[in-house]
Amino acid sequence: MANHVSSCLNFVTISEEGKKVVREIIETIRSRDTDKYSSHLGFAFTEDLDTIDRNFMCERVGAKWAYLHDSDDEFMSFESAWSPVEEFVESVIAQVAAVDESVVARYTYEDEMPNFVGVQIYTKEGLYDGEELDSEELFEHYMTAAPELKEEYDAEEEEFTDKGYDILSDVQWECINDWQYTRSLEMMNFDD
Repeated sequence: MANHVSSCLNFVTISEEGKKVVREIIETIRSRDTDKYSSHLGFAFTEDLDTIDRNFMCERVGAKWAYLHDSDDEFMSFESAWSPVEEFVESVIAQVAAVDESVVARYTYEDEMPNFVGVQIYTKEGLYDGEELDSEELFEHYMTAAPELKEEYDAEEEEFTDKGYDILSDVQWECINDWQYTRSLEMMNFDD
């Protein structure tokens, strides 16, 4: 079974014209799918999913399957297989940038394990900056963010004690969300 990747596209700066483009993209997808909560992203390109295959999805969306969940004219959340929907996000940004030169968007994603997490910043030119942490980098991040984990990790066995797993479960997603938010703010410091 594929690992699911959750991701969110948030428009930090977007004009009314840009919001209209986002609404049109969402309405196209939603109007073609009978499931209005979880709509297949293939419907952004076709009315009949039988006309597209896995290769098409990977090339145009970024994952072999992907769904649009929550959305409005400044936000879209997705679930996909194995990888984020970067190609779809780039397409959305390009369409918005055609009518909104001031667009700035933050795209965050995380694998369910998590084997990787990432954050990307987009402007009218496309991808402005981005960073991804793999599982080893995440491990180091947890150990820094929650120093008490060091005492609960057996390096020889390469595993945590039961208490360590409890601590990790308490801090893991908060650490990831804090990292994504902090890094995105650093990346959006366009004056540097």
